[in-house]
Amino acid sequence: MAAAPEHRWLWRVLGSWLGVLVHIWARTWRVHWIDAPPRERAVYAFWHGQQMALVAARRRTPLTTLVSLSRDGELQASVMRRLGLRVVRGSSTSGGARGLRGMVRAVRAGSDAAFAVDGPRGPAYRAKPGALVVGELGRARVVPLASAARHAWVLQGTWDRFEVPLPFTTVTIAVGAPRSFAPTSEGALELACAIQRERARAVEACQATTRSRPPGR
Repeated sequence: MAAAPEHRWLWRVLGSWLGVLVHIWARTWRVHWIDAPPRERAVYAFWHGQQMALVAARRRTPLTTLVSLSRDGELQASVMRRLGLRVVRGSSTSGGARGLRGMVRAVRAGSDAAFAVDGPRGPAYRAKPGALVVGELGRARVVPLASAARHAWVLQGTWDRFEVPLPFTTVTIAVGAPRSFAPTSEGALELACAIQRERARAVEACQATTRSRPPGR
């Protein structure tokens, strides 16, 4: 459900303030990267529940993301803009074709793209092919991406088990190898497996960091 025009400004103001909070929150994290992001244009694909750690990480290149046309999307779009991302509105369930065309244009113009590939409403950990379509039409390869935090709140009541890394914790971001996936259901399944592999690498690295810390620290 889209936000009513008379309420849209309220969601935008709230989202802007929330974006400032997320930015300050994320600056307290110790971020470790497993492999560096590619220098070429890329379509980054990750799970919806891990997006806070990923979109708040500092970047050197423009990044465009797809946000739904719903009322929640109005809030999220304002947060993303405050964090320095470019936003295209649309989703797999509403305004999808228009949203994907906007993402393709952004990638062709030189921006990277970011997709929570099981969003906006799930099912969790089941990739949709939208990112693969943008990669093929935008002539950019897809990069599986995942994160893990040493300490995080996990919102158990949400469909995606949304993760909020705690202040001053260590966040590990695992970057997969850029590659091309067929924009089909089989390609989406391959992408899901690739994201899960990066998630396993991120979790393992976080656990190793925890084991290496002296007791009491």
